[in-house]
Amino acid sequence: MLGLDPELVVHMLNVDLEAKPVAQPARVFHTDIEEQIIKEVKKLLAVGFIRPIQHPRWLSNIVQVKKKNGQIRCCIDFRNLNRVCPKDEFPLPNLNLLIDSAAGNAMISFMDGFSEYNKIRMAPKDMEKTAFKTPRGNFYYTMMHFRLKNAGVTYQRTMTAIHDMMHRELEDFWRQSLRPSPSYSRRDKASSGKRSSKRPFTADYDEPSYGASPNPQKATIGKRPLLLYLATSSYAIGKLIAQEDGSGVEQPVYYISRTLKDAETRYPRAKRACLAIVYASQRLCHYFLAYEVWLITKSHVIKALLWQPILSGKYKAYLTELSTTLEMGVKHLKVIGDSNLVVCQTKGIFSLKEPNLASYRTMTQKMEEKFSTFEIKHTLRSENRYADALAALGLQIAFEGSNTRIEVTSGRSPLLNC
Repeated sequence: MLGLDPELVVHMLNVDLEAKPVAQPARVFHTDIEEQIIKEVKKLLAVGFIRPIQHPRWLSNIVQVKKKNGQIRCCIDFRNLNRVCPKDEFPLPNLNLLIDSAAGNAMISFMDGFSEYNKIRMAPKDMEKTAFKTPRGNFYYTMMHFRLKNAGVTYQRTMTAIHDMMHRELEDFWRQSLRPSPSYSRRDKASSGKRSSKRPFTADYDEPSYGASPNPQKATIGKRPLLLYLATSSYAIGKLIAQEDGSGVEQPVYYISRTLKDAETRYPRAKRACLAIVYASQRLCHYFLAYEVWLITKSHVIKALLWQPILSGKYKAYLTELSTTLEMGVKHLKVIGDSNLVVCQTKGIFSLKEPNLASYRTMTQKMEEKFSTFEIKHTLRSENRYADALAALGLQIAFEGSNTRIEVTSGRSPLLNC
């Protein structure tokens, strides 16, 4: 029996020493299914992947899964065994990044190893723990089964160790091998379409699609900005990332979509659009971190949200307070604000990205110069509750005349005990 050298790699389960072995109760199969199970067992025995065993402590059942061709796939229910095996934290590669790194080549081949991937042996001490029952007796695996916990990690660690070409000529993943070649070109079926116009995707698209479709033939070009298109409906959201090529034609890079769940189906249109942006930034964060992303939309709601004058309202309130303080004849002032952005913009630490705020900052700086001493600093909102309480109290008092004296005292115990 061929396979990788055990000196290089074996798959170990590392079962918790305090775990009790579990022997699952036998399942009953139809006679037709039994014949196919026996046929599969004979095939595995012939190539040496399994061996018979007597008196196993761990024992799992076969679960039959029907294929499209009418035959069955014999899977093993290793759930009890997997629960007592610790997770191996070896980092697995991101499939999207693998496709991106292989993109730009003339050919990408997705190779399926079929049964030939069983080349990693089980550790001798863990072989008998993989025992499973069949109509012809009990057997255990001598080679690593991919239903075992951490099987993908063991495979990935092995491929990383043996491939000198890794990240140069070959990208390998435990479910696929991506082999680029500069000598062949095939039509891409993973693309979201053969659109080559300036607008390959409509922002107010209402027909749903599901899943994720990378375009392995379209590599991102340099540091050109990515174009993000959104599609929302009452039951699904979709996002498309595109990029202009050298001739100025937009090429699709990646498309993702998902159905809306429960309360999401009752979201108003603006909230669905915001959900689509958040979902895109989470699923495609490696694009958002590496590239400048432009949101392309015809939605006036999104534009209104992005240009909502929240900061201008804060500046107006700040100007009003400064003006009132100057009218009272205050010469020395210390301002404590809970908006770090406004504080830093007023002090000149942060730049203004909205041109309409420039006039507000100029006016505040002129007023601040009229005080003999002036200081402004930021504090957390949780630490500014006394000022908030004083401001709320001031709004509830009716002032009469030009001279009104207000005395504020603090008690040592609360007025109400809740």
